[in-house]
Amino acid sequence: MKIFEIGNGQTIMKGSSDYYCSLENEKTLQIYKGLSENEPVIRVSMLYFQRNEGVTQEEAIRTFQEQAKEHNAECTVLPNKVYYAYDSHAIEDVYMHVYEVMYGENIIIVSLSAAKGTEGSEDVKAHLEDMRQMVESIDSLASLELPLLEPTYNDMYYLSQAVANLYGMDAEEIDEYYTSGKAIDRLQTILDNKEYDQADGAAHFALGMAFGVAMVYEYPDLHWVLVSDQYGRELALQYQNLAVQCFPISMILKRLEDNEVIDVKHLLQETFNQIQATLQKDEDFRYLEYNY
Repeated sequence: MKIFEIGNGQTIMKGSSDYYCSLENEKTLQIYKGLSENEPVIRVSMLYFQRNEGVTQEEAIRTFQEQAKEHNAECTVLPNKVYYAYDSHAIEDVYMHVYEVMYGENIIIVSLSAAKGTEGSEDVKAHLEDMRQMVESIDSLASLELPLLEPTYNDMYYLSQAVANLYGMDAEEIDEYYTSGKAIDRLQTILDNKEYDQADGAAHFALGMAFGVAMVYEYPDLHWVLVSDQYGRELALQYQNLAVQCFPISMILKRLEDNEVIDVKHLLQETFNQIQATLQKDEDFRYLEYNY
C-alpha cells in the first residue's frame, strides 16, 4: 500500500502499491499505474470552503445531500467524511466518474477519466473499485504512525535532473554511471576539490541527492519516500517496509555546513551499519503496511 499526499499537505489517501502519482498542477494530483498511454487516470483536487457562521455540521451535510440529488446520487456518510458519486458527461469522448467528498472544511473532487466506450472493461471496473477504496481511505496526515508518503513523479524527476546536472550528463546515463561504480568516485572528487558553488544551496542539495542515490544502488533494500512533518517536507530513504529511515540529503547538508571532510564510501557503510545495528537492537521493530 502507498500513501499519497493530497491538497494542503495535511490530508492523505491510500492506494495499492501498483499506483504512482504526479502533480498535474498546483491543485491536482494524478494517480496512475503507468502501464500504457491510454490507461484510466485518477485525479484528486481539494477545494476549501468557508462554512457560514452558525451553520452546524449536520446542516452542512444536509446541504451536501441535496447537492447529491442534483446528480441523482445518494450520499454515503462515514465517521469523518461524506461522499457521493456520479458519471459526468462534461468532456466529449471521455468517460468520467466523479466523487465529491466533504472532508472537514474541504471538498475533495476525485475523478476517473477513461476513453469513451471503455467504461465496461475489466480495467476500468478495477480502477473504479480502487478509486472507491481510495475515497474511503481519505484521512489526516496525523493518522499515520510515521509520515512516510509516496514521492511524486515531480519529486523524483527533480532529483534525477539535479544529480545528472551535478555529474554533467543526461538523466538516462545515471543508472549505468552508478552501476559501474564511477558515480561514487566522481562524487568523492567533487567534494574533495569543492567543484561546486559553495554559496549555492541547490548545489548542496544536489550533492545530498547524489549521495542518497548512491545508497539506493549500494543497498537495494532502501527506497525513496517523502517525509512530511512539522519541520517540512524532505526526501528520505526507508529500509524495506520497516519504520526505519535515514535522511541522506540532510546528512550531507549538515556536514557541508560544519565544513567536515566527507568520505563517501565510509559514510555509506557507516549509515547502513547504523541501520543494521538499530534492527539488531530491537528485533520487534515495527513493520509498516504502507509505502513498500
